[in-house]
Amino acid sequence: MSTRKGIEPVDFSLGEIKADIILEIISNETRRKILSILSEEPMYFNQLAKKLAIGQQAVLRHMETLERSGLVETYPERSTLGAPNRKYYRVKRSFNLNVSLSKNSFSLTNREIKEIRYNDESKLFNDVKFESMPADNPNKSLLYLREIFLNIEDQINDLEDRTNNLRAIKQRILNSLQSLCEDMELEPLERNILYTIIKRSPKDREDLTNMMNLSPSNVNTAVYDLSLKLNPSKGRNFLIKYLRYANTIKKN
Repeated sequence: MSTRKGIEPVDFSLGEIKADIILEIISNETRRKILSILSEEPMYFNQLAKKLAIGQQAVLRHMETLERSGLVETYPERSTLGAPNRKYYRVKRSFNLNVSLSKNSFSLTNREIKEIRYNDESKLFNDVKFESMPADNPNKSLLYLREIFLNIEDQINDLEDRTNNLRAIKQRILNSLQSLCEDMELEPLERNILYTIIKRSPKDREDLTNMMNLSPSNVNTAVYDLSLKLNPSKGRNFLIKYLRYANTIKKN
């Protein structure tokens, strides 16, 4: 085993929380602490205030924000002391937010963590058989769950290390692309076209135009000029899908 290393209500009909909302929420240290606490167990209002050691009004404001964002939800639970029902808070959504920022690249990816059915046919989970836990021996069940958890944590860390290595290679590719554009003395639009083609692989000229949110005539002109700078004959190989109509442009 390796070593472990003020928001408007949101419509969640698509099953996804917008990344900018998440960043707004977790930009506050207190809200991050609240999410960390609630991820371990649900709590009612007074419990949270006591654990955070801050005023109840401050906690209430944070909880209203978290609830409006869709990250936290409430549910009632009957009091054992005959008092009114308590309103408990718990985490509502499971997601994975990845932010990658480097010299030549920025990406922000938000993926919902969905429930997965474990079965023997699933290669990824064929060793995780929860049904094999000894129901009559809680101690062995806890040991088994801990072993599974630590194993999954190790696999996640290994994948994150590999992801970082791949991002480092990606950065070198983008550095090479930037140097190439500088050597060719490309205009900003021409450079952006190359970046768009390499990073996003538009399927044709129309797709390229839509991705860049520019007029077709501007894109056509820039693609034509770019093909000449690459090489009047060989440049066509790289830009063939995007040169439709571009070679008919008349230079002023």
